Amino acid sequence: MVRQHLRTTAAGLSALLLATACSTTEPTPEARSTAPATHPADRWFGSDYDRRQAAAFVALRALDPCALHSPQDLQQIMGMTPDELMPAGEFDVCRLRLRNREFDPGWDARINVAARWSAGSGTETVGGLQVSVQEDNAHSCTVSRPLPQALLHELAPQAVPDTSGNQARHAISLTVSWSTRSEAPPTPPCQVTRDYLTAVADAWRQPPRRDQHRTTPALPLAGVDPCAAAPELAGLLPGSVKMTPLEPYSCTLRKPPPAPLDTPSISVRLALNDDPVEQARTARAQVGLGRPTTIAGRPGTLGEGKGPFGSFCLARIRYADDPRVRVDESREDTPVSVQVVEVRAPGCEQAQKAVEAVLATAGVR
Repeated sequence: MVRQHLRTTAAGLSALLLATACSTTEPTPEARSTAPATHPADRWFGSDYDRRQAAAFVALRALDPCALHSPQDLQQIMGMTPDELMPAGEFDVCRLRLRNREFDPGWDARINVAARWSAGSGTETVGGLQVSVQEDNAHSCTVSRPLPQALLHELAPQAVPDTSGNQARHAISLTVSWSTRSEAPPTPPCQVTRDYLTAVADAWRQPPRRDQHRTTPALPLAGVDPCAAAPELAGLLPGSVKMTPLEPYSCTLRKPPPAPLDTPSISVRLALNDDPVEQARTARAQVGLGRPTTIAGRPGTLGEGKGPFGSFCLARIRYADDPRVRVDESREDTPVSVQVVEVRAPGCEQAQKAVEAVLATAGVR
């Protein structure tokens, strides 16, 4: 757990220094926050829905979920110490953990800037915002606020049409959970969630963007479009294929239905994850995480496996050497997370070529 790295920016939001080494030579996220009117993968999208999703994801990648958190406010509400603030895998989700002691139960708060919007049983007003509140279970509660089309257009005017009258499809969500099921939380989770949203409501009205640098260090991969290499990836599969943008940081290329589920496909995922280079040095690399490799000058792992729909090859490549995010900065034996490009393909030759194409669109050549 990251400790004693909380600090407050001039804008009043709490930010976490996620790594001890902050220098990077990759382009800043804002350099990639705009997109051409026609998406590079446009001809490979299978439907207008996919095109709208891809355009919306351009806008959602511009948002900084960690800057929506306020550790000081949550500490005051919960009476516990913030000890970790970092992306939870993909860059559109940021987790804030609070504990009094390392192995004690505590609260986890996750903000997702690319959640699906659903009013559910209706909306209510919290902190002056119209939101949906859902009690997930006795230990967890989620509150969501729809993101209007006008805001997505403002974030990515070249990609998202200015159709402010359209119904919202995406939302910012906040999920607050008590970390253990073995005991009841000290406060009802939905009460904590409402109190926390009330404290940070101003930030939710105009969500902070990555190019405002509210959090450090910058994570350049968070500005990369995982579907942008579609023209190159399409040539690695036989026949006519379609690209499906699943989430802001994941895409899949495959033959469209009614093709069977075991049809060869290529998937791309971008995330902050365990360092594949470090994993390859451990015994864990012998149980399915792959062998050490280098692709386009970047280190990582390459390994074959079998899933429910057949065999595949998985490449996990370190996008950049810095920043390196250690779960507990005070201990050298804790895992390190880095920006990772992950590609799954039918074979390892295809996986390697796919990684090369993704890295090239991300500015690594």
